[in-house]
Amino acid sequence: MQSVLPAGNLQSDHSELLLEAARAGLGTAGFEVWLIRELLVSGELEVALPQHRLQNALTVRQICMVYLPNQRFSTRLRVLREFMA
Repeated sequence: MQSVLPAGNLQSDHSELLLEAARAGLGTAGFEVWLIRELLVSGELEVALPQHRLQNALTVRQICMVYLPNQRFSTRLRVLREFMA
């Protein structure tokens, strides 16, 4: 199995922004099929690497906690972080 970490000038967790960038021909992006099904059927978008599948937090069953490292934790946040660890 080979892992690739994509890099580029545009990075976002906003799927609509990435979708519009892909539709404008600015590069490739990873989407769940349900989000772009109609664009695939119409031919507006196409699958670039059909033999590969992206893994995300949902497909690998991981839960991630994102927080600013320099902020103080509330008791609730600290307990949640310890529980998740």
